[in-house]
Amino acid sequence: MLPGTMATVPNSFYIQDETGGISVAGPPGLKFTYLDRVEVVGTIHRLSDDEPELLATSVTVTGSAPKMQPANLTVEQALLPRNAGLLARVSGIVAKNSIGSQRDDLYIQGGQTTLRAYIRRPVLSSSVLPRQAPVGAFVEVVGILMPSSGEIQTLRLRDSVDLTLVRPPRMVNSRELLTAIAVALGVLLLALAWIYSLRRSIRNQTAEIRVLLTKAEEASRTKSEFLANLSHEVRTPIHGIQGMHALLLDSSLTAQQIEELTIAQDATAHLLAVLDDVLDLSRIEAGQMALESLPFDPGRVVHSAVRIFAPKASQKGLQFVSQIDELPPLVAGDATRLRQIIFNLLSNAVKFTETGSIKVRAWVQSRGPEGACIAFEVKDTGVGIPLEKQAAIFESFRQADGTISRRFGGSGLGLAIAQRLVHQMGGDLHVLSEPGQGSAFQFAAQFAVVDGPQATQEPCPTPALAALALNVPQPLQILVAEDNLVNQHLVRRMLEKDGHHMTLVADGDSALSAWAQNSFDLILMDVQMPGMDGLQATAAIREKEKAANLRRLPIIALTAHSMKGDHDRCIRAGMDDCLTKPFTQEDLRRMLARVPRISSALDPHPLAPLAQTDMMLP
Repeated sequence: MLPGTMATVPNSFYIQDETGGISVAGPPGLKFTYLDRVEVVGTIHRLSDDEPELLATSVTVTGSAPKMQPANLTVEQALLPRNAGLLARVSGIVAKNSIGSQRDDLYIQGGQTTLRAYIRRPVLSSSVLPRQAPVGAFVEVVGILMPSSGEIQTLRLRDSVDLTLVRPPRMVNSRELLTAIAVALGVLLLALAWIYSLRRSIRNQTAEIRVLLTKAEEASRTKSEFLANLSHEVRTPIHGIQGMHALLLDSSLTAQQIEELTIAQDATAHLLAVLDDVLDLSRIEAGQMALESLPFDPGRVVHSAVRIFAPKASQKGLQFVSQIDELPPLVAGDATRLRQIIFNLLSNAVKFTETGSIKVRAWVQSRGPEGACIAFEVKDTGVGIPLEKQAAIFESFRQADGTISRRFGGSGLGLAIAQRLVHQMGGDLHVLSEPGQGSAFQFAAQFAVVDGPQATQEPCPTPALAALALNVPQPLQILVAEDNLVNQHLVRRMLEKDGHHMTLVADGDSALSAWAQNSFDLILMDVQMPGMDGLQATAAIREKEKAANLRRLPIIALTAHSMKGDHDRCIRAGMDDCLTKPFTQEDLRRMLARVPRISSALDPHPLAPLAQTDMMLP
């Protein structure tokens, strides 16, 4: 049975029987009419839009069929799967139309449902449907309901005559148009008023935010400046006090004088430790404590702590046990901060334990592709901490018992700093403790395992051996720029003790003048001085060296500033290294041992910055 010929595509037609229907692409020269009975032989394939089609190799007319009337269906009915293959008439409003290379589509809306009607046409032939059915028009279409994806029908028109324009798109009359314009203008005015109000509110809020940000930045700068000045103003006199103590201890003294000076030195060291704790906590809270990621041996870090605190524990009659399991020989992380955490825990253990033992343990908790999780524990048999007060010990300036600070001393910052450092390493610091039964502090940190040569396990030299091993240079001509009278005297004594010759100036202008008029092997430059400071003087020297093609003279910063960025600021100014106050005679010797003897000959090639060495002395 032949419901209709698809006249827009040559030799294309549609056949149907009692079981359904299918589109046919016949061979050239077909001669038949609408409602002829035909017998078709061919193969089935699918078009680009997944529509099945029969590729006919032969078509034979076998008779005729009674005339068929299309079924009148609504859009909703046309979409039902049971109506697939029907010749149907559907009416609705054109919601959308589109033109393709071989097909035109109409989207006909009825109620809340949309039906896609389409017509196929030869390649490069002109489109007909959109012109006959503009958007908004009410149309009637006749065609075959074709199943598509999901078995929802689409309507295939047989020819352009199967599309009837019932009513063109509705035109708006003048009254409706004026009403619509008035409504649109009202909405626009309301929107503009709302936008204006919103923009004014945003401007006001932005101005308030800027004021608050400015105040916050100013407060942060003020705090940073205060801490930097605090560090400088406290470290400078401490440097003088410690240095003078060291000079006195190196002279002929009675036993009582040595004892009294040693007590004074211990008190000064405690004061410096408190200052360092306050500065560290301030850096952490300001987000300025950035952890390094450098290769180090974790076992060596633990061993260095054991060597320092084992003698102190032995002096109190305590048993000191260390159990260090097999750890990765080299990991990436911040060895200095890890050492600081372990030192703090061991210091507390020795301080708060009168009898019994202290045990240090380190082991690999887990290991995977991302590295190793290393756990550490410091356990003692000391005074212990009540459960209700264990959380308070990790707070700043807090201890489990207020009398503890009077009995044992301490600022109450050590554990707060340790907890924050452990957090930065991706772990947490825990305590297990009972009063009178001692305490166990545990934490774990994740480290990347470094592939490469293993770190040496050789023990660190003692201070005496370290001093003998230093390659102390021949007497040097050294320019010292230092404005503090006590520190001037101290540096002079330190240098003269090792046979060096010193020229002393008190500000940057004098340093620049002395450099221009004399020949020196080295400059020790204080950073903070009246008038031209050390950074400005260094920059001026480097500029004159470059202009005159002079050999780069080593300049070492003498600074009491220890905040983040102070070392980098010195290097950017042209200095080669930093010696942070307070420093000892041995610190100065190690620094001078790294400075090569410089002749006064010209050298157009500047020296590379001096390398920092990490000497861990027990």
